[in-house]
Amino acid sequence: MALDVALKEWQSVCRLLAQGRQSVLLRKGGIQEGPGGFAIKHAAFALLPTRLHQAASMLRPKFRDAVEPGDEEPARFDVTHGCRVSDIHVVPSRDTLDRLSPFHPWNASYLDLRWNYRPERPLYLVVVRTFALSQALVVKNTHEIAGCRSWVPLAGDVDSTGLDEPVFDSSKHESLRNRIVETVTK
Repeated sequence: MALDVALKEWQSVCRLLAQGRQSVLLRKGGIQEGPGGFAIKHAAFALLPTRLHQAASMLRPKFRDAVEPGDEEPARFDVTHGCRVSDIHVVPSRDTLDRLSPFHPWNASYLDLRWNYRPERPLYLVVVRTFALSQALVVKNTHEIAGCRSWVPLAGDVDSTGLDEPVFDSSKHESLRNRIVETVTK
C-alpha cells in the first residue's frame, strides 16, 4: 500500500506521536474543510509537521520540549512518520476532555478553544498507531499545502512498508487504546 495523503498536524504533536508519548488526535477541521467539517477518509496517512497555529503555551509544561523554535512555516516539510487509525469517537462533553488528559499534551486553555470552536460541529478523538516511514519524504510547501486544511495530497507513491514497524508494540497499543476508549465512552 502506498500513502497518497498526509494530515497536517502541529510539529510538536507529530514529534510526540513519533516518540510514543501521544496516541490521540483531536480534530474539528480546518477552515477549508467544507460544510461537512472534518472527516477521516484515510485509514493510514503520513504526518506533515506544520507550525501553523502551533503554540507552546497551549501545551502542558511537560510537553513543551517537543516544540522546535520558530513560528514560520518552512519552505519544505520533512515527513518521517505515518499513522494508522484505530478508533474514531465523538467527544461527548468538555468533561470528557478533562478525563482524557493522560493521553494528550494539551492544556485546559487549548481544550476550551477546541471545544468552543464551531460548537455546531463535533470534536473528534482519533486514536492512532504511529509508525516510522521506511524512507523520509521531503514535501515542498506549496500553495496547495498552505493554509487551514487538514488533508494534503502527496505527490507520487510514498513507500509505506515502514508502517509495519510501530513506535511501540501491539500489546502496549492495545492496552492504551482500551483505556482511551473506556474513558471516552463513559
